[in-house]
Amino acid sequence: DSAINQQLSNINLATISASQNKHSEAEDYIRQSISIAESFSDSSNKEKSLAYSKLQLANIKRRSNKFDESLIYYSESIKFYETSEFSLDKYEAYKGKLISLFALKREVEFKQELLKTIELLEKYRFNISEEQNRNSFFNDEQDIYDIAIEQALEESDYTQAFNYSEKSRSRSLLDLQNSNTEISANEKIPEVTFSSNIVEPLNFEQIQREIPEDVQLLEFTVLKDKVLIWLITKDRFEVTKNDISSETLQTIVFDYVNLIVKNEDEAEQKYLSNKLFEILIRPINAKLEKDKEIFIVPDKFLFRLPFAAISSESTYFIEEYKISLAPSASMFILCSRKANQFNDKTPERLLSIGNPEFRQDLFEDLVPLPSAKQEATEIANFYEKPFVFLGKDATKHSLKKNLKKANIFHFAGHYLVDETSQMLSGLVLSGTNYENSNFANYEILSDKLAHTNLIILSACQSGIERYYNGEGMIGASRSFLAAGVPLVIASQWKVDSQATAMLMIDFHRIRKVEKRTTVAALRQAQLAMLKSAKHKQPYYWASFTTFGGDAQF
Repeated sequence: DSAINQQLSNINLATISASQNKHSEAEDYIRQSISIAESFSDSSNKEKSLAYSKLQLANIKRRSNKFDESLIYYSESIKFYETSEFSLDKYEAYKGKLISLFALKREVEFKQELLKTIELLEKYRFNISEEQNRNSFFNDEQDIYDIAIEQALEESDYTQAFNYSEKSRSRSLLDLQNSNTEISANEKIPEVTFSSNIVEPLNFEQIQREIPEDVQLLEFTVLKDKVLIWLITKDRFEVTKNDISSETLQTIVFDYVNLIVKNEDEAEQKYLSNKLFEILIRPINAKLEKDKEIFIVPDKFLFRLPFAAISSESTYFIEEYKISLAPSASMFILCSRKANQFNDKTPERLLSIGNPEFRQDLFEDLVPLPSAKQEATEIANFYEKPFVFLGKDATKHSLKKNLKKANIFHFAGHYLVDETSQMLSGLVLSGTNYENSNFANYEILSDKLAHTNLIILSACQSGIERYYNGEGMIGASRSFLAAGVPLVIASQWKVDSQATAMLMIDFHRIRKVEKRTTVAALRQAQLAMLKSAKHKQPYYWASFTTFGGDAQF
C-alpha cells in the first residue's frame, strides 16, 4: 500500500509541475512512478499502474509539444487498455494519441484512430447518466470534434465536416426532448438522469431533406483559428470560412454585448456591430435569399450574440431578414415537426401571468414590475377566454394548473438565475416560501407540454444564462424546448421593464390582429421600436429572440 501511495503521490506532483509548465520536473516524477510500478509483485496491479503512469507521461510529452515521444507512451498504455474494460483512462489514451497524430499531420494513422476515438467518446458519454455531467464532459471534449472537422475540411469532405459539427451540438437537449428522464427533486440540487438510450442527431442528408422551402439554415462552427459558416437550404449547401482566432472573435462578441447591456458608447457599439457583420455574415451574405427566413445555429460563445443587432454600415441584420435561433440543426428539424402539428389549431388559449407579488425578504435583489402587470393584462385582450393571473394570484399553483390547458404561455415577471445549479433557476411567482415561489427548470422538465405551442418569457436573461462549448445555451428557453414546446421567445440579458411591455403588447397585437406568424410579429414589433427616438438602441429591443423551429402560427 505504501508503494502504491508513493506512486500516486509522484503522479500528483507531476500533474502540479506540468500545470506550472515545469515539464522536465514533471517527467522526473513520472519516471519515479514508473520505477515504483515495475517493482510491484502482483502482475495485474503492475500492468495497470504502468499503463496509468505511461499515460500521464504521454500527456506531459504532448503538452510540451514532444508529439513523437508522446505517441510512444500513448501506444504503450493503449496495449493494456485495449484488453481492459472501458474506462476514462482508456478514452484519454486514445484521445491523446489522436491529438498527437493530428499535430504531426500523420493523416493515414489519424483517420484510422479517429472513428475509434469518437466511438469511445460516445460510449463514455452514454455511460454518464446525469445530465449536468454529460454537459460538462462534452464541454471538455469539444476539441475532439473540432479536430475531426478540421481533418474533413482538409480533405474537402464538407458533408462529413458538417456531420461532425452537428454531432457535437446540444446532445443532452436532444436526449431530454426525445428520451425518458428521471428527476430527483428531493436533493438540495436536483439532478436529471437519463433512463433510456441516447438519441442520435440527424445527419446532413436527413436535415436537408426536411428543411422547409422558405427556410435557410445558417450554422456556425468556431474553431481555434477560423470560423466556419454553413448555409443549408432545400437544394443548396454552401460553406465558407473566415480566418480569425476564437480568442479574438470571443473578445469582440463579449465587448459588443457588454456595451449593449450597459446601453453606452453608441459609436463603439456601431463599430463592433459592423465588425461582427464583416466576420460572420459578409462571407456568405451574397448567397442569402431575402425571401427566406433565417434560422441561425450559433456555436460556443456565439450563443451570447444578438445576431439581430449586427449591422452592415447603418442597417441591422433584422432589417433585412426574419431571424430565429436554434440550438442545433437537428433540434430545428424536430421542433419544426412539432410546430407543424399546431398549424391548424384555433382558437388559441392564452395563459398570461404578470408581476407576481413575491416576498421581498425571499428575493431581496428583485423589485416589483408594474409594467409587467399592464403587459399581462393588455395582451390578454387579443385572445378568447384567456387565463390571467396578476400580483398575489400569480402563484405556482395557478401556473401549473392552467399551463397544460393553454396553447400559449406568456410570463411577465422575474427569472432568477441560481449560480449553484441551472436546474434551480426559475420563474419567480407569488408564494409563502421560496419553494412555492420558484417555478424551477427541473420542474419545467418534469412534464411534457404536449398541447403548448408557444412560450413567451418576458423576463430578464430567460433565454441564455450560460453556455457550454458543446451543449450550447442553458436557460429557461432550453427547459421549455426540452419539455416539447416547439417555439420559445426569451431574452439574452437583463431588460428594461417598461420598454419590454411596449414591445410585447405590440408583438401580440401584430400577431393576432394583423394575423402574422410569431417570428414575423416579433420582428415587426422590434423594427417599430428601433425606428423610435427613445428606444432605438439594441438594448431595448434586441434581447428577445425566438428559439426552436419553423412555425406557421
